Amino acid sequence: MIFGASEALSHWGRYRPSAVAVVSGSGSLSYAALDRRVQSGAEAIEQGGIPPGARVAVLAASKIDLLTCVL
Repeated sequence: MIFGASEALSHWGRYRPSAVAVVSGSGSLSYAALDRRVQSGAEAIEQGGIPPGARVAVLAASKIDLLTCVL
């Protein structure tokens, strides 16, 4: 089975929620926490009226925040 990045993240968020997904100098996040942050950001973009596939600018305070935006 082939997964895209968001599907793989959701899968690991359910399968191994407490496992560390990402580590950076600013901290770390579990798969479940990263999945929640990605979903929350996607919902905020959608509620802001940004259509799927639109280009957006990203200003991130940390590498983890940047990863969250990209996913």
